[in-house]
Amino acid sequence: GEFFRQASLYGLIAAFPLGLYILVHAGLCLLLVFFRSVPGRGICASVICLGLAAAVLIPLYAENFQSDKLSDIRTALHSESWHKQRDALKTIAAEGRSPGAYNIGPELAESPHVPVRYWLARGLGNSNSANNRDLLKTLTGDPSPNVACMAYAGLGRLGGQNAMDFIKNRIREIPHWYVQQYAYNAMRRLGWKQKRSDTRGNRLP
Repeated sequence: GEFFRQASLYGLIAAFPLGLYILVHAGLCLLLVFFRSVPGRGICASVICLGLAAAVLIPLYAENFQSDKLSDIRTALHSESWHKQRDALKTIAAEGRSPGAYNIGPELAESPHVPVRYWLARGLGNSNSANNRDLLKTLTGDPSPNVACMAYAGLGRLGGQNAMDFIKNRIREIPHWYVQQYAYNAMRRLGWKQKRSDTRGNRLP
């Protein structure tokens, strides 16, 4: 019946690793001939077997855990809860990864919630891609100064003459002095150096 079929299946599943362990353990006992003590030989073989099992199982478990975690982050990014979106973006930024790896669209950059846009900008600077660069450029004009600061910082991390030219063209129009400071810091990171003559009221080359 169904019960015996399931019992046989579970028995085979349990018997395979047990049989493999017995086989490997016996082989190791034969190889460890330098141990005169039979119990000592058995203990040493058992330790080696456990080490081999850990070396195989731990990476598999870690890979499955990472896969589940990535799936959870992707689900959170596309959820309707801005709290979940924020937490997912915060995790991505903290781990040095990019939101762009999760096939996000411009809707996150248009979120009505500042924390979502802030952590999006933080994460976009972790990986150089055309989509990331475009989203960061959009976020430099964000009404929240904190978001705009992170966007300019992200452009500075991505690098490139394109980013330098973009910031130069916008820097005089930035209404907040501390956002402007982030923009200058990004330009310095991109290689811009202030000339002595620029200190007399005109900071740009």
